Amino acid sequence: MVGVAVAVAVGVVVGVAVVVGVVVGVAVAVGVAVAVGVAVVVAVAKSMSEHDVLSKSVQRRLTAQGVTVLNIPLLPPSLNKFYAGMHWSKRKGIADSWHSAIWALYGQMKPFETYPLNITCQLQYKIKRHRDTDNTIAAVKLTLDALVKMEKISGDDTRYIGKITLLPPTSGWKKDETIITITEST
Repeated sequence: MVGVAVAVAVGVVVGVAVVVGVVVGVAVAVGVAVAVGVAVVVAVAKSMSEHDVLSKSVQRRLTAQGVTVLNIPLLPPSLNKFYAGMHWSKRKGIADSWHSAIWALYGQMKPFETYPLNITCQLQYKIKRHRDTDNTIAAVKLTLDALVKMEKISGDDTRYIGKITLLPPTSGWKKDETIITITEST
């Protein structure tokens, strides 16, 4: 049954086969819910065309000198759900899926060289309802951990990360998305 689900996911996600391989490999190695990883990969595939994946993976969008905007077509888990009795292996599966999505989108991005970096994060929801601002920190943590793992930033301690700003989540957008803005020191 798991093999069928993975095969279906692989068929749906032709453009991001590397992500599927990483997610499936991690899920098998850890022995955790493949469904979590596959669901995230399918969500990434549905929210982006193959062209979007290719164009975003080879460059980062610069809005001004020293400012990088990462548009991530995922939303982080609620911190309440993430830490309220969720088994560590399921949390690891979610983190691995998030890291794989960041890698697929921004794997070819040049590493940052000027520190400290200032981070701003905002979650944009499709469905209109009130959200907890503090859940935004999960997106920052998952993204910074991915960028450190990818060697795009040298670390995520105070030598490398200056200020982190969490903007209140907004709703009524065309799609769910996490926006991370990274500003390099000048």
